[in-house]
Amino acid sequence: MKKTLIAIFSVSVTAGTIYYGYSKFKEYTIKKLVATWAKAQANTLSALSEEKQEKLRSELEKLFAWDLQLLVKLTSKIQNNTSDTEKAVTGKKLIERKIFEKADLSDVTGFLEYKKYTT
Repeated sequence: MKKTLIAIFSVSVTAGTIYYGYSKFKEYTIKKLVATWAKAQANTLSALSEEKQEKLRSELEKLFAWDLQLLVKLTSKIQNNTSDTEKAVTGKKLIERKIFEKADLSDVTGFLEYKKYTT
């Protein structure tokens, strides 16, 4: 009986720790993405207001951490001015996973240029 209780307790502690780490990682990634997008669009007509940034955060919460990593990858490729073929690979993965259907990222569609990759 004691061994069973110890096993159950250790499994629940492990699961809680993993979930906590996942949620903190996801929170950090969202914060980083929104800050990067806001900085990139700061000097344009479509600058992100605080209200739009908060909306983006809530929309990004709907995605899994690995989907957010694809967005980070595409963002870094756009910022580093990599070739369109490299960006297209990541863009197509985003479209295959239907990320733009799961979350409304209309405020940053101009920056992400994801519509280029639909063809």
